[in-house]
Amino acid sequence: MTPTPWCPTLSPDEADRLLDLLRSWLPKQRWCPVNSADFQLSGLQSYSLPASVADASTHLVVGVLKLEFTTAEAGPRAVVLQVPLSFRTTVLEAKELLLVGQMDVAGESVFVYDGLADPAFVGAYLDLVRERGSTGSAEGLGPLAGHRIPGAEENESLRIPHATGTVRILSAEQSNTSVIINDGVSAAIIKTFRVLAEGNNPEVEIGAALTGAGVSEVPATLGWIRGTWPRIDAADQPVSVNDSALEPGARGEFAVVHEFLAGGLDAWALTVAAAAAGDPFIAEAEALGAATAEVHKRLAQSLPVAEQGVDVLGPLAERVRASWLEAAGVVGPYGPEVEAVLESLKGVDEQAQRIHGDLHLGQILQLPADPLAGKAQRWAILDFEGEPMRPVSQRSTPDLRLRDVVGMLRSFDYAAGAAERENPAVQVPETWVTNCTDAFMSGYGSVIEGTIDPRSPVFVALWLDKALYEVVYELRNRPGWLGIPVDAVRRALAPSQGSGSER
Repeated sequence: MTPTPWCPTLSPDEADRLLDLLRSWLPKQRWCPVNSADFQLSGLQSYSLPASVADASTHLVVGVLKLEFTTAEAGPRAVVLQVPLSFRTTVLEAKELLLVGQMDVAGESVFVYDGLADPAFVGAYLDLVRERGSTGSAEGLGPLAGHRIPGAEENESLRIPHATGTVRILSAEQSNTSVIINDGVSAAIIKTFRVLAEGNNPEVEIGAALTGAGVSEVPATLGWIRGTWPRIDAADQPVSVNDSALEPGARGEFAVVHEFLAGGLDAWALTVAAAAAGDPFIAEAEALGAATAEVHKRLAQSLPVAEQGVDVLGPLAERVRASWLEAAGVVGPYGPEVEAVLESLKGVDEQAQRIHGDLHLGQILQLPADPLAGKAQRWAILDFEGEPMRPVSQRSTPDLRLRDVVGMLRSFDYAAGAAERENPAVQVPETWVTNCTDAFMSGYGSVIEGTIDPRSPVFVALWLDKALYEVVYELRNRPGWLGIPVDAVRRALAPSQGSGSER
């Protein structure tokens, strides 16, 4: 049998058959960038996980694939996918929806599953992290290696569970896949990055820094997996589908393991329910502001801040102008007002640091009090991956703390709008959003001194950046929700005209 370069455990014919199965299976997966058959798929390389972690009837492979497709917005694109695979001679019970297909390997019929549905695969990934182990790639470019923060083995709170108890895959994520593991001693959640990105993933980098600093407002980072694959573009950008030249050596994170926060309640659902019921959310919003500020404060202490003079406002202005080109038709004739806001940024010098980058209520959990552990009710901020559509190189760049603040304030506005859309009989008073806004900023100011001025040029520009992004998104995906961000833009550009009636 002549091995195929990207997956030497299969013959060339078998590897082709596997790609055929994946071409049918991938568009049905929520995390896949394509949802039709109009794409090209090729294998780049694979890692075989140690056989000792699996039974004799199971073979575990981490497939690294190149996916090429075309979008109306960006044209030709190419991304690198991580596809964990489990080859089994027996059926996995209750995993029919995660079955990639059935094929013959070395004359024997095998079932091919999404590896993250198989406790054997999840266990292998956890072992790799726990033992700081490594396994070589088919291409010989570099190992797939597990990492932990220093001293993790001596800290019981950073224990990594074994996949011998409950192993539950989550299905709601759009760009990653997470699995919850609980062996009765401790629990963790492993997030696998489906689209690989070269560079230091901010979720890993920031999570490790905050965990090392003992920050309680985030789940502890227990470890991560880093690997190598053939580079498809040296600039870490999508490349033309006509450019098939592969350069070796791209490195990045494949997965990260976090502490699992049992009993956490979704902040978005809590806020929408409060808005719908007309319940004040002042104490909660104030605590959210304090938690956000604490994370910002510790990030500035744990990771480098930008040097003075680094331009963060120029790219901000470019983003606003780009969004305005598409949003102007539904927002109204406010072009001069937009330019006036951007002109007001000239000469302003703002200190940039590492931030969350995509902060909103959907990224936060409310954790119940634990009297036995001496812990009060608290908020926990999740998912420091940043905006998933931006390259890792941009997501890892220092930015303005106010970006996260604006993201949260926009989220309160959206929660009120969602409450009204879920129940047409609900009318959330504008004072509800205003009270949440004031409380959040008060809580933020209790940790980081200084007053947040919502009329400052930087605040207004960041508000426009976020609200115009929302307008473009709703225009493309949910026209019925356009009123929320459109009214937010109008309030920022012409406060006397923003009525809030379209929310």
